[in-house]
Amino acid sequence: MTSNGMNFNNSEVVQQTFNTLYDHNAPLPLLSRLKISDSDLDKLSGTYSSSQAPIKIIVSHKNGYLIAQASGQNPFLLHAESQTVFKHVQAGIVLEFGHNPSEVTLKQGSKEMKFAKD
Repeated sequence: MTSNGMNFNNSEVVQQTFNTLYDHNAPLPLLSRLKISDSDLDKLSGTYSSSQAPIKIIVSHKNGYLIAQASGQNPFLLHAESQTVFKHVQAGIVLEFGHNPSEVTLKQGSKEMKFAKD
């Protein structure tokens, strides 16, 4: 697997390989990176908690990437889909910040949990 293949869900990489092999028309993934300013990432950084789950999520940033770490878990990089939507494709995690940067929704699979900045 190539190095940028680690930024994608493995099943999607395999599916795209089969699509190419069998000459099926399928859209290629977008590999460009949306750049978010440090000042905008600063607004999203902080510790978030939820009444729906006994965990906290620490959000920070480094080198233009948002980084999240849930209680008891390793930190992971999030890739910007927009100014307010960030994804970690390998784990199927989406953090969607509201217009108010003190609120974020964690989406993973069919689950959604709302968090507020402490």
